[in-house]
Amino acid sequence: MGTGCGSVSRVQTEGADLLTGRASQPVSPEEKIEIFELMEAADESKRQSGTPVSPQDVMAKARKSLEQQSIVRCLL
Repeated sequence: MGTGCGSVSRVQTEGADLLTGRASQPVSPEEKIEIFELMEAADESKRQSGTPVSPQDVMAKARKSLEQQSIVRCLL
């Protein structure tokens, strides 16, 4: 989205929120993913009463969980 965003849309479904905005992209996709990694790691640290956590470890755990969910869906 970035600065100067002209409109925003947010839709919530089971297990996901989708937020889109219309404007130029001053932040690269790689930087956006890193921002999300940092935010999720901060949330995990909060859940663990402030214990320091690695953003990379948190995302690796999330990817593993998604892979397992995909396997279960394929079996159903």
